[in-house]
Amino acid sequence: ERDCPKERELETNVKTEESERRRSIPVPCYRAIRPKRSTVRIMSAVHVSPVRTESSGKEDEKDSGEKGKREKPYKCKSCEKTFRIIGDRNKHYKTVHLKIKRFKCEKCDRAYFQESELLYHDKVFHKKIKDYKCDLCGKVYFFKHELRKHVDSVHKNKKPFPCNECYLRFFTAALLRRHVKAVHKKVRPFKCAVCDKVFSRSDNLKVHVKTIHAKTSLFRCCKCGKAFSAKATIAKHQRSRACNLHKPE
Repeated sequence: ERDCPKERELETNVKTEESERRRSIPVPCYRAIRPKRSTVRIMSAVHVSPVRTESSGKEDEKDSGEKGKREKPYKCKSCEKTFRIIGDRNKHYKTVHLKIKRFKCEKCDRAYFQESELLYHDKVFHKKIKDYKCDLCGKVYFFKHELRKHVDSVHKNKKPFPCNECYLRFFTAALLRRHVKAVHKKVRPFKCAVCDKVFSRSDNLKVHVKTIHAKTSLFRCCKCGKAFSAKATIAKHQRSRACNLHKPE
């Protein structure tokens, strides 16, 4: 039997093409997982939307009630949450239910669920590196988003969230919601167990208990010796004339 060169070349090309197709599959996110079977499963579950045709229209309508189950087939064995990827389910189970903190700090006894949390902890509490400096006032920050937030709120005075009940505006939607609940809706879920006074925030209740009932002053001014219950209060005091008036002779 004769060996055809053209046939050998064709077989080589087919094998090369199949090998390339197996080795590299473009995935539109960070989940570049091999082998090919896993990558195709991820793409079909996360990135590929079903194409509706005339022939499949009736079948799609009939099965629309089970669409959600097909999209997230992996259910957590400890709660009702479902996932598209089995790895996400396993990660959820370990961090939420088993509370396994895999990322441990080598400099102290703290541990975290995510590597990003460990990196944040190391930079802020151990290295204390503030790389981002404001060109307008010289204040420095650990992260770029903190600097951007500072510039927008302090120097540019950007407050895109107005209150519909009063004239105030806020930098974030969360601050607006907190304002509406506390000021206009009078929502005060935190109650003092000693005098029944209510507060909109838990930190305000803690300060109240320490200063009124426990009679403790947490922060003392190094200039005049006056004591305060909150760090922000003492900072405001030191910038005012009252600090100089209370200077010990």
